[in-house]
Amino acid sequence: LFSSLAEHAHGLLNPFDGLPYSSRYYKLLKEREELPVWKEKQTFRESLLHNQIVIVSGHAKTGKSSQIPQWCAEYCLSAHYQHGVVVCTQVHKQTAVRLALRVADEMDVNVGHEVGYFIPFESCCTTETILRFVYCTDDVLQREMMSTPLLNCYGVIILDDVHERTVATDALLALLKDVLLSRPELRLVILTAPHMSSKLQQYYGSVPLIRVESKHQAEVVYSCSIQKDPFLSALRLLFEIHHSKEKGDIVIFLACEQCVICIEHINTRNYQIFCSLKERSSSSCMIQRLAKAIYRDKGTDAGS
Repeated sequence: LFSSLAEHAHGLLNPFDGLPYSSRYYKLLKEREELPVWKEKQTFRESLLHNQIVIVSGHAKTGKSSQIPQWCAEYCLSAHYQHGVVVCTQVHKQTAVRLALRVADEMDVNVGHEVGYFIPFESCCTTETILRFVYCTDDVLQREMMSTPLLNCYGVIILDDVHERTVATDALLALLKDVLLSRPELRLVILTAPHMSSKLQQYYGSVPLIRVESKHQAEVVYSCSIQKDPFLSALRLLFEIHHSKEKGDIVIFLACEQCVICIEHINTRNYQIFCSLKERSSSSCMIQRLAKAIYRDKGTDAGS
């Protein structure tokens, strides 16, 4: 089924636009081949070919969100888009835009043409867009289902970050179960964290599950007591781990966009404030003063 794509690759032509690949494409291809999910490429393609539903589980930073949509686009291309194009839902609109830009770069195509995104109040898609990253809210894909209940324009639907259990994502899981019965040619790909995979298999029945093993094992750090302010507690823990100079990366799951923006504004000067306060302040007082300094830089009331 994918033989035509291989021929294009050997001919150094991009099958999506018919143009020669750029040197950057090959540079990014080497990076992609190092991703943990790359080992499961052939397994995923075979599962997608023979099954309506495919579940892929794995931790963050395994490459699921960027690579699997590209393989789904290859699947639709091999069928000459007779069943539709690819749509990939995202919980956060910033992630939708970032992934669209990243995937377009890796595919060596243009954003807004072959790859696009559609988020509230902003659309970067055309009628020729073959791969769309959609911010998953009630007024995006679900609104589309109101006018087109069977989503006939899509051949593959990808639900990303299903483990976050948003209302919109949970609703789509139920609605698409009925759509699949009416459209045997439709494919549904579910991307989730490992702890959610067994529940999804129970809900959808006997469907293939592909487990992506991460190169690095994550250590989950829990608080020993109930925190009045989870954000300040996470901020304190972030600086403590950073100050210990342990090797590795830190992943923090925050509750809202405002917290994410606040974290992004933590720079070297803020860290210096932290170090100076640490010598003469309690942890709670120190973090509160640091947070106020960050909010003040943003022109935002820390109490709002």
